[in-house]
Amino acid sequence: MATKLTRIVMTSLIFFLLAPVCHGFAESTEADQRMIEARQKSPANSFVVMEAQLFEGDSKTPKICRTMDMTMKSDQGKTISILTQELLLFDKANNKFGGGVVLPPGTYTIVQITCGSDRYRGSFARFSLQSPQAINLGCLIVEYRSSPFNPLAYPTYSGHSRVVDLSPNAAASLARRVPTSFAGAVKRYMTPILVTSGAKAAK
Repeated sequence: MATKLTRIVMTSLIFFLLAPVCHGFAESTEADQRMIEARQKSPANSFVVMEAQLFEGDSKTPKICRTMDMTMKSDQGKTISILTQELLLFDKANNKFGGGVVLPPGTYTIVQITCGSDRYRGSFARFSLQSPQAINLGCLIVEYRSSPFNPLAYPTYSGHSRVVDLSPNAAASLARRVPTSFAGAVKRYMTPILVTSGAKAAK
């Protein structure tokens, strides 16, 4: 009788311990699994999330970008672009805000923000990755003013950047798309470095 009771208790305990693990796998998405597998293949790499918003002139609302990409350059000169916004005309429930990527150790500089077909170039912000971890780099805010129109030259802008927390839309979107990876992300914001700039805004 005691042996049977012990077996029942052990079976219940095993089920109790495994239940949270099974639940975690059930909640993981395909995108999440890709991030997890990428980190498993290269244990020194880190998972980072970020977002960007553009404010033109004295506007209090960000510029509407159907798609937005952030391009970063590593200290070795390698460039990486990630999609950080995608607005879907007929499927707004699945709009994407914020982006995540797995990166090797090093120092990275955000050198371009693409809004639709417009490209804004400059040295906007910088961050460094050392020990492998999951990091919330925050939302890069770029406030800019366009130069007067000149048909003989590329349009330019001047402005400055700052970093704030991820928007509620980005936090909710990332929690939906990469729940396991994003849940473990710690806040360590990128450092804004754009004070004034005459960078090109090529189209």
